[in-house]
Amino acid sequence: YAGTATAGAWKTTDKGMNWSLITKNLELNGVYAIEIDFTDFNTIYISGNGGIYKSTDGGNNWDVIGDSNFISLNHSVKDIKLSPTNNQILFTATDEGIFKSIDGGNNFNTIMSGNFLEIEFHPNTADTIYFVRQIGDSTEFYRSDDGGNTMTQYSNGWPSPGSGDEQKRTEIAVSPASPNKIVALATGSANGGSGLYGIYISYDKGENWTFQCCGPQPAGAPSATNINMMGWQPDGSDDGGQYYYDLALAVNPNNADSIHVGGVNHWVSSDNGITFTCPAKWSQPHKKGYVHADIHDINYFGDDLWFACDGGVFYSDNAGDSVTKRMFGIAGSDF
Repeated sequence: YAGTATAGAWKTTDKGMNWSLITKNLELNGVYAIEIDFTDFNTIYISGNGGIYKSTDGGNNWDVIGDSNFISLNHSVKDIKLSPTNNQILFTATDEGIFKSIDGGNNFNTIMSGNFLEIEFHPNTADTIYFVRQIGDSTEFYRSDDGGNTMTQYSNGWPSPGSGDEQKRTEIAVSPASPNKIVALATGSANGGSGLYGIYISYDKGENWTFQCCGPQPAGAPSATNINMMGWQPDGSDDGGQYYYDLALAVNPNNADSIHVGGVNHWVSSDNGITFTCPAKWSQPHKKGYVHADIHDINYFGDDLWFACDGGVFYSDNAGDSVTKRMFGIAGSDF
């Protein structure tokens, strides 16, 4: 399944070789978040029109889900996640808060209010869940150890912008290869530069964080030793970028030192985020590692690696060494 900014949601049954529109009967353009039921891939949840739609027949029919209180809020839905052990437990992160359902989305309880950006589960236990919230000019990290009923903030080493600086978006990612480790991709502006704020790593489920990259400090003016992965140049030499618009992060499930970062370009690290390289600039489609500009999501599924970007859906079966287009049949843009 794929969501677009302008053309609804799409489905493929041959691993991306051909796609069909599954929201043609909905007055729906942007689909930002998608979740698939792990017990039945015909049951799916998508965001749109300020709420969440659910289909139990592969996208032929849809229902708006949620109780009256949930539906009355005009949500900007950023993430939808099912508990990996119970397909009736559903979480969603929106600009109104973190919401939890225990009945497949019929009813939602508010766990915490605020503008939440992301939800990630610990690879080994459904009781441990991570959340990112944006507040003011910064982001906050929260962890739940009781299945999402309560949340605790952890801030030791987490990005902390000073006066006049900002850090409004952070992506996080985990890997079964190192289950207690979390990688965070933070963006913003500080120390006279903007774009990449920093790569941060925690080895204790988010209780403590270490600044890993790039350069000696958060953000700063770009240089050969302080690359800005959010810019347009493949050597990281330019300032700025579209880092509040396109941002993606993934960690290899078999090798937690292998990290993928998406902004305008795709960047990869094989040494746990100490150094990064860009396999192909956004304007170099002749290169085998090319991914179109403005990357909004990177996801591993087993050994497969998928990219969603403004140029469509891209796919790799070798951890990104070579990448191919996989969006034939999709009539739309900005995926």
